[in-house]
Amino acid sequence: MSAWNAGLIAVLISFAGPMTLILQAAEEGGLSPEVTVSWVWAASVCTGITTIIMSLTMRLPMIAAWSIPGSVLLISGLQRYSINELVGVYLIVGVASIILSVTGVFSRIVALVPTGVTNGILAGILLPICFQAVSAGQHIPVMAVTMLLAYLVARRFAPLFAVPVAMLFGVATLILLGGLESVGTLVVDSPVTHPVWIAPSFDTGAVLSIGFPLLFVTMAGQNLPGIDMMRSFGYRFNARAALTACNIGGVVFSPFGLHSANLATVTGVVCAGPESHPARRARYVAGLAAGIFYIFAGMIAPVIVTLMTMISAAALAMLSGLVLLPALTTALTTLFKYQLRAPRAGLNVGLEAGIVALVVTASELTIMNISAPVWGLMAGLLVHLILAGTGLRPGLKRPPPTKPPITSHSDPSQPQQATPTVYTTQ
Repeated sequence: MSAWNAGLIAVLISFAGPMTLILQAAEEGGLSPEVTVSWVWAASVCTGITTIIMSLTMRLPMIAAWSIPGSVLLISGLQRYSINELVGVYLIVGVASIILSVTGVFSRIVALVPTGVTNGILAGILLPICFQAVSAGQHIPVMAVTMLLAYLVARRFAPLFAVPVAMLFGVATLILLGGLESVGTLVVDSPVTHPVWIAPSFDTGAVLSIGFPLLFVTMAGQNLPGIDMMRSFGYRFNARAALTACNIGGVVFSPFGLHSANLATVTGVVCAGPESHPARRARYVAGLAAGIFYIFAGMIAPVIVTLMTMISAAALAMLSGLVLLPALTTALTTLFKYQLRAPRAGLNVGLEAGIVALVVTASELTIMNISAPVWGLMAGLLVHLILAGTGLRPGLKRPPPTKPPITSHSDPSQPQQATPTVYTTQ
């Protein structure tokens, strides 16, 4: 029961937090209710099936997720490109991700990009959404204050549940203030999802502007923390196989609206930790449970979307910004903690390159139909090359597991692993 409970909590955290980004992107992009429901269905069912397959075959609590930075990119991307052009981008990014994962090229490419630049870009993507949350708060200040206090208190005593708790208090405040919009019927005709096939269309500008940043932030900003989280618990697994499974799922479900699939971090912590089950070899059940709950949620996506549409646009913007605060904290903390130093004293090369990448990315600069994250990457790399003078090199070495690696066949009587580093992206 503890493993099933962990799986349910993981799903609730996903829908209380990252799902709001999908709905905000769909609303600002003017997507029809049918396409929005299909997107939610694709994200949920792909995550569920991939999670079940990985957990069963590896006998480990392997949890999949959809990309949070990718969702943020689409909030602006859907205002510039049609959903058909974005589906074309999803397919190209998915195929490229499969190739990079299978060949192992991804690990070597990411190793060349300094950690400061990577985290600067990630922080630059997240900052504008957090700024929008602050602006939205002036329209509903009581809800803003209530959510912030609930979030901080929960972060103090139960960090993993901070976002769901804040959302619960925010919705309760809206109800008390009469701020929920009444919805008499479902957004679509049936409470059961009917997926919508979206024919892909290929646009060079969309591929350069959205595709490249989506590939980079998903692989470097989501998959690597997911791998590190599992290894910090002492699990040994085939990372290439796990990444390939997620990317294949992303390609299969992309014509129904899914932008990407990747390894989870926070929801993975819930299922991989000792709270899910005292015996390590039994924790894969939490992955199976999460997968089943994800699939069920996808089947009733019209109900979920209908409930979420009762929340005003300002409240949805606040929820989205609150969801991203932990991820923004992690990106900024890593940026300032790990620095490369040039031969000349006083130059923090990684930090300066990361700050430039952050500023350019957060500016939402668009030149030649290419979006700010690409220019942020180029600017950060240029600064690093000029200041370091010795070429690119990784800015952060990932430490080995604190305990001997284990597999699903390990003896459950072994001592529990050390507390892992808790990443704060999904």
